[in-house]
Amino acid sequence: MPVLEKTFTPKHKTKIGNGNFKPDISKCVLDEKFGSPNQENFLTYLPHSGFHNQRIELENAIFLAWYTNRTLVMPPIIFGKIVSWSAFPGRLEGILSFLKPDKRLSDCHSKNSKDTSRCVERFYSYTLMPWDQLFDFSKLRKHIRIMNRDDFSEKNLYEMLNVNETYHTRSSSRYDYQLFDELRKTDKQTPFLARMSLCKYQERKERLIFFSSLFSSTRILTHLPNNVESRDFIKRNLVFGHKTLLQVVDSIVTRLGGVGNFIGSHWRLGDHGYQTHLGEIVEHMMSAIKANGTLPALVQSYQTACPQRAIPSLNPEFDNQPIFMATDLVPEDPALAPIFSTFSCVFTLSNFTDQLLPLTMVRNQRDNAPLYQYFVPLVDLIVASRGGKFFGTMGSTFSSFAQRLHQLSVPDDEGELVSIGYTIYHPSEFHSKDSMDD
Repeated sequence: MPVLEKTFTPKHKTKIGNGNFKPDISKCVLDEKFGSPNQENFLTYLPHSGFHNQRIELENAIFLAWYTNRTLVMPPIIFGKIVSWSAFPGRLEGILSFLKPDKRLSDCHSKNSKDTSRCVERFYSYTLMPWDQLFDFSKLRKHIRIMNRDDFSEKNLYEMLNVNETYHTRSSSRYDYQLFDELRKTDKQTPFLARMSLCKYQERKERLIFFSSLFSSTRILTHLPNNVESRDFIKRNLVFGHKTLLQVVDSIVTRLGGVGNFIGSHWRLGDHGYQTHLGEIVEHMMSAIKANGTLPALVQSYQTACPQRAIPSLNPEFDNQPIFMATDLVPEDPALAPIFSTFSCVFTLSNFTDQLLPLTMVRNQRDNAPLYQYFVPLVDLIVASRGGKFFGTMGSTFSSFAQRLHQLSVPDDEGELVSIGYTIYHPSEFHSKDSMDD
């Protein structure tokens, strides 16, 4: 049966800050009994960009599913291949439709040599993995109905849900519209072209609401207490649950002295605007650690000797204090030399290759693709988050997520994202060359 699609197109006649903006400011206080329909209704979206932008989209979708009392149809993680945002309708959904969850390497051997090479290269270029195989959804599922979507075929989606009517949101800009539960005069100006009340989605009667994108951590603006509490609950309980991944993390953290007994840090330096301002970022990060990075009553129980450096430390007070550095540069990169000469006990993942070995055995259950290259950056992130203090790079979604996990692991320390006095705008906010950051 053909699906009737109603499409919402945001109107941009009134832009924020031009004095004529007159949004719908109706309060929508969530009624738990609202929308208890005779039949199940659904909500889904199109993921894009790197891992952390996909995670932010997921968090927004979980909240919207809760708010509208709909079942979230959760698309898989896209590991590897960076699928950039594009206007909807457009190339995004077309590119996604070519990504297959059950591709097989053995299928490549039936082709001629040239096609076999391309087939093998394509097989290793991406993999689709259900979010609930990486994260623990046990607490979230007590409050929100969630089901997996295996692929990006709209035909398969409609058949799986048995729906004959859907409500699409059209997107012509990354920042088309921001959703809100209540507008206040204190709300800051944002890059979004329009604002829409969440009430409009709570009231939709179509069985499926289909968002073309839920990009941006500022996509949803909430003020009402129950909505603020719900978003906080989602963020606190969307945590890693993969057994092997966490065992590897625990092994490395133990060798660093245990949770809270080292300094965790993330230095994003290798791409886009970060690379342009690399020197300033390194200087500001080092200054922040020297000023605020000492741990009181440090338990010197780390099991791995401090790495030997050719240059003696310029700050002896840090000689016996391990610092774990997550970074997108290799340790030998000259840009990191000032860090190693300033602090004598700096560790990176390169010091824990033996502990990473179990990841070489981890494969995606759907297509048997190896997950090592995708899991290593996650280990980097989680280990850094478990330091007694955490220092990250302002503007990096990798750092902000590590800071959040740090607050869960070490509640007495909020962590610090080091500002360098200006905003770095970079395309990686949408499609980074490093799929694991931004």
